[in-house]
Amino acid sequence: MGERNHRDFVIFLCLETMAMAVSFLTAVGRLLALRQSLRVLMETHMVVVVFCVFDGVLLLSVFALTCSQLTQVLHFPLCRRVVPHLFVVALQRLLKRMVVVGVSAPPPRCSKTSPPTR
Repeated sequence: MGERNHRDFVIFLCLETMAMAVSFLTAVGRLLALRQSLRVLMETHMVVVVFCVFDGVLLLSVFALTCSQLTQVLHFPLCRRVVPHLFVVALQRLLKRMVVVGVSAPPPRCSKTSPPTR
């Protein structure tokens, strides 16, 4: 899949995930508004309860697919362009701090006249 098609696919997955979440939350909200026990809901509104179960399962799988695709779309261009630059900048800053603090210099040795520390 091409990079542009991949991004279009991710946009489609995001829209689908949001639509499924809205439909799931609407159905659950309607069931909760009835204020009945689960047994009564299964007897009177079995279709809505089954819809909530299947929509919830599909919503989790589509959400996982969306997250994995988002990770791929966001990760690969950053690795090629931004991350190496950020790594170099961070390494340069770390080296400057080490020189300022004096980490690069060897630690001073104890003189023979000072008492040993315990």
